[in-house]
Amino acid sequence: MSRKFISIVLAASIAVTALSVPQAQAGNRALNKFLAGVAVIAVIGALADKRSNRREPTYVEPTTRPLPPRVQRKILPRNCLKTVNTQGRRQNVYLLRCLKRNYDYTNELPNACTTNVPRNDGTNFLRPAYGAQCLGQYGYKVARR
Repeated sequence: MSRKFISIVLAASIAVTALSVPQAQAGNRALNKFLAGVAVIAVIGALADKRSNRREPTYVEPTTRPLPPRVQRKILPRNCLKTVNTQGRRQNVYLLRCLKRNYDYTNELPNACTTNVPRNDGTNFLRPAYGAQCLGQYGYKVARR
């Protein structure tokens, strides 16, 4: 509730209370009722004011820590994974040139997984690559992004 609304309600209740008490019966009983009404309204106003002063909870952005090197060297960049046609079948490979540009541990890749794949431009030139299935057997994984 806003402060303006509470102050309007408080003022209206005081005015109504003051008008409803007949002046002829303005004894102790009427005064006690009036004071009790004012006290109740003051308590309600104080509670509403206390609630309106609460702070909004602040959102803290979670921080991500980098992976340790022993785990990081087993994760290969997704953008280096290509599907090529070799001898009438499709094969997923990691191109060596891309790995050298985007992966720090190229020298540690197993030599058993090396292969040569044809270029996409139709020439007979071959380019070096690593077989994705073979690297998977050695524990390497594709990065999520």
